[in-house]
Amino acid sequence: MKLKDKIKRIFKGKKFDEEQFKEIVIGINQGVDVYRYAKYYIPADVMREMRIALKNNIDISFFVNEGYSASQLQQIRLGLADNLDIDKFANINIPASHMREIRFSLKNNVNILPFIDPKMNADQIRAIRIGLEKKVDVRKYNKVEIPAEIMVEIRNGLIDSIDVSDLWHPGVSAAALHLIRLSISKGMNIDRLNNEILPFVR
Repeated sequence: MKLKDKIKRIFKGKKFDEEQFKEIVIGINQGVDVYRYAKYYIPADVMREMRIALKNNIDISFFVNEGYSASQLQQIRLGLADNLDIDKFANINIPASHMREIRFSLKNNVNILPFIDPKMNADQIRAIRIGLEKKVDVRKYNKVEIPAEIMVEIRNGLIDSIDVSDLWHPGVSAAALHLIRLSISKGMNIDRLNNEILPFVR
């Protein structure tokens, strides 16, 4: 009798789908305690995170019971694997994409929390995280109303010691700001910039 058939016999009457059975089979093959997650009401993607966690002696059952999504559980699991302070991001109201950026910041020894807003999207938070890692003054652009692509241009300018934050307003696109930044890097002075470039890119 095949292993999968044996498992179906053991869990006879349980309403597991094929993906759930797959996680149970893999778990048994890996020697983990599949009874921790072999429950029909646990989605297969959550089972997967529990299985990987158990394989690495990590317990995420509390967060599973609290109703965290599989993608959130993944970030918590990875944070625990790296011995990070998951209390900084293990909040069910924080999207997994935001958790990821906070986790990366902790892993890279930067404190991103004072510089981000819950209303920001993941791309904005990433632009701030990378800015902190590059040791630039992210206060020049860590504002909810500044789009992520603009943040990137301001950040890249600051990395090159060029501050274009004051030259941006909602009418200036990321492509325009990129051109402005490159023009300054090539030595164009502000007066010429105002007269020859800005009128055509706003």
